[in-house]
Amino acid sequence: MRRTCGKVHAAPAGVEVAERRTDDHRFLFLLNHGQDKATVRLDRSGTELLTGHVLDAGHELVLEPAGVAIVKAPSTAAGTTP
Repeated sequence: MRRTCGKVHAAPAGVEVAERRTDDHRFLFLLNHGQDKATVRLDRSGTELLTGHVLDAGHELVLEPAGVAIVKAPSTAAGTTP
């Protein structure tokens, strides 16, 4: 698994965003370090691995305080080459 560089996604203060990728998939890790709910608008479609929900690009994902989400998407979903 490789780490991608640069800003992956705009997120509210207190939300850590990291992206990792394989040759076939990108994994977007969202961690809410805050004490309040936080909303992140997804920039890609994918499957949230902890719940199994399929999410469309533009979906607003709500993270509970100290909440985590992991979104798996095809590597081509981000619009860049690996």
